[in-house]
Amino acid sequence: MADIEKPLRQLRLAVRKIEAEAQLVEGLRDYAKSESGRLTPFGKNFVAICVEAQIPQSEIAKILGVTGSAISQNVAKMKEL
Repeated sequence: MADIEKPLRQLRLAVRKIEAEAQLVEGLRDYAKSESGRLTPFGKNFVAICVEAQIPQSEIAKILGVTGSAISQNVAKMKEL
């Protein structure tokens, strides 16, 4: 029985970490998107920071829960400015 305690403890810690990260992403999405699903000013700034950090647009889209097309459009608008 003692042989399984350490792996179970590690698994519980990993699950807690994943849950905390999921809450962080959920909170980020709440700030980044309006109720209609459009990017807020915060969301647009987040995209700009991610692009500057060379995070792939597909990853940014996953983080924010939007389409890659939405990110591409916002990046194109940023480049126009």
